[in-house]
Amino acid sequence: MLDTVGFQHPAIVGNGQSGPAAIHFSATHPERVSALVLVNTYAHYLKEDDYPWGVPSEMLDRVVTAAKETWGTVAALDLLAPSRLADERFRAWYARSVRVGGGP
Repeated sequence: MLDTVGFQHPAIVGNGQSGPAAIHFSATHPERVSALVLVNTYAHYLKEDDYPWGVPSEMLDRVVTAAKETWGTVAALDLLAPSRLADERFRAWYARSVRVGGGP
């Protein structure tokens, strides 16, 4: 796609769940990337002895279940934007952005 649109060395931005793919592309094609910007993402999802920042493996099932149950909803708004909880237009926008903002 980069060749099709004429980008020689774009800056790649990985946000949230798109971060690992951005890291992978940048690491496997460093000659194609001018910069890598990571926002609220992770290099490795699970906590390991040499990677203390991940999710503990014993919590993984709970994290996956919670994500499946709340994906595409406004469940996180009370934490992320409590002042917008009563704004129906914002709630609809946020729920849609969650649904279309991530990969399969």
